[in-house]
Amino acid sequence: MILSMNSHRVIAPARWTLAFGALAGIVLVYHRWLHVNPTTVALTLLLLILLLAAAWGMRYAVVLSVAATIFYNYYFLPPIGTFTIADPQNWLALFAFLATAIIASRLSDQARDGSALPPEP
Repeated sequence: MILSMNSHRVIAPARWTLAFGALAGIVLVYHRWLHVNPTTVALTLLLLILLLAAAWGMRYAVVLSVAATIFYNYYFLPPIGTFTIADPQNWLALFAFLATAIIASRLSDQARDGSALPPEP
């Protein structure tokens, strides 16, 4: 029991660090070196959120989707360098990130529990 509690105290911060590190890495590479279009950034961030939702669950995916939306808006959507959400597409990006996080984590939870499988005859 004590080992389980201690391992959780180590695993959770490590997961948060890894998740935010991956997000920061994606933003840094695309903003500083590759200079790709906003669609490529959005798809990459959605892929990260999907992976987090499938591997670690909804809590990580939802928090990272909000953070991804903030970074996406600040670094890749005009006017760059502001948190202005004037364009409806920016709100759509937030909705897409959150919906992806919630749907993917629910589906992966069902798959893990076996509840997504139909009953055997």
